[in-house]
Amino acid sequence: MAANANKTANEKLMTEMETVYLHKESREDDTLYVSLNGRTYLIPKNQPVEVPKPVAEIIRSSQKAQAAADAFVEEAQKVMRDSERNPMGV
Repeated sequence: MAANANKTANEKLMTEMETVYLHKESREDDTLYVSLNGRTYLIPKNQPVEVPKPVAEIIRSSQKAQAAADAFVEEAQKVMRDSERNPMGV
């Protein structure tokens, strides 16, 4: 019985839609592939698209993770540039 209630709640959540807009970063970068619970979504970029709310949450989470990774790489590159300019740490 609890499994049925949980399944119904999940189905309801998948019917709640949210509009997302993904920026295209290159000519070949036309779509974003998202997979959730065995279902796949190919989300076109450079246009508003309605997706289930959990899919929008995955996209936001992915964007936050990418931003954190980009910041980490940028800081690491800065440290490397600084160490190349001053190899003795003086």
